[in-house]
Amino acid sequence: MTFDVQRAGIWKRISAWMFDRILLSILAVGMMWLLSLVTGYDSIGNRYSDGLVSYEKAYNMSFAVTNDEYQQMSDADRQNWDAAYQALISDTEVMAAYSTYFRLTIMNISLSIFIAYLALEFLVPVLAFGHGRTLGKRVFGLAVMRTEGVRISGPVFFVRTILGKYTLETMVPVFIILMIYFNQLGIIGLVVLGAYAVLQIILLFATANHTPVHDLLSDTIVVDYASQKIYNSREEMIADINADAKESAARDPY
Repeated sequence: MTFDVQRAGIWKRISAWMFDRILLSILAVGMMWLLSLVTGYDSIGNRYSDGLVSYEKAYNMSFAVTNDEYQQMSDADRQNWDAAYQALISDTEVMAAYSTYFRLTIMNISLSIFIAYLALEFLVPVLAFGHGRTLGKRVFGLAVMRTEGVRISGPVFFVRTILGKYTLETMVPVFIILMIYFNQLGIIGLVVLGAYAVLQIILLFATANHTPVHDLLSDTIVVDYASQKIYNSREEMIADINADAKESAARDPY
C-alpha cells in the first residue's frame, strides 16, 4: 500500500489559525495586564512620559519627529531640539525610568506571549486532545503528525511550538516592532519585517504541503483528523503496510 496523506485544506487551516490566534491574544493580553500590575509597569511608564513632556514644554518642541522632519527644521529649531535632547539624556532619573520601562516592555510582552503559547499551543494539545490538536484544530477537525505518518512526540511538538511558532514566527517580528517603536530601528526594521511576512506567505501557499516555518523545523504536516490514520510508531506503520500488501497479494495472486 502507498501511504496516503489526507492533507488539511488551506482554508480550514487558516480558520483554525485565526481561532487559535484570538484565544492566544486574549490570554496574552490578560497576562500582560497581570504582569503590569505586579511590576508597576504603568507607573514607571508615566514617570518617563512625564519627564519627556516636561522637556518638550520647557523647550517648546516635540521629540516625536522623523529624521526627514529634523533635517527640514531651521538651524535655530534644530539647535533647540538638540539642546532639549541633551538635557533629556542628561537627566539620570528620566533615563533610568526609560531604561526600566524599555526592559519591562520586552519582558512583559515576551513572558505573556510565552505563557499563552505554552498553555494553548503546547499543554492543551499534549495533555488534553493529543495529535497536536489545539482548540482551533479540534473545532475544525485537524491534527498534526510527522510527514512519515507517525504521531508527533512531545519533544518534537515542543520544538514546533516554542522554537518555531513562539520564537521565530512571533517574537522575531514582535522584537523588530518594539525596536522600531523605541526608535532603535528605522527603515531597515520595516524592510526586514516585510521580507519576513512575505517569506511566511510564500511558504504557506507555494510549498507542496503549505508548510510554514514551524512545520519545516519539526518535519510535520497538518492533516484531516477524521480521514487520516496516524500511527503510533514507524514500526506499526511498516507492519500495517506489510499486512495490507499480503492481503492484496492473497486476493490477487497474479
